[in-house]
Amino acid sequence: MENRELVLNRIFAAVVAEAERAAAEGVASPQEIDDAMRMGALFKKTPFAYTAEVGEETMRARLDEFAAKYGDRFKV
Repeated sequence: MENRELVLNRIFAAVVAEAERAAAEGVASPQEIDDAMRMGALFKKTPFAYTAEVGEETMRARLDEFAAKYGDRFKV
């Protein structure tokens, strides 16, 4: 993985993990989280929409890989 791609994937994976935790804790629905990230943070690709695009298995594998390398912040 090229460095720029690694940086993008690592940072966005942390966002996805936090979005999933927030939804699981009832902070907001996945749609509300995506709306907030699109409108409030100006994300073109939002956490749940991106996960749907790349596939849940792919995102889960990426989160597991990063959790093994970088710690619990990537665990959901």
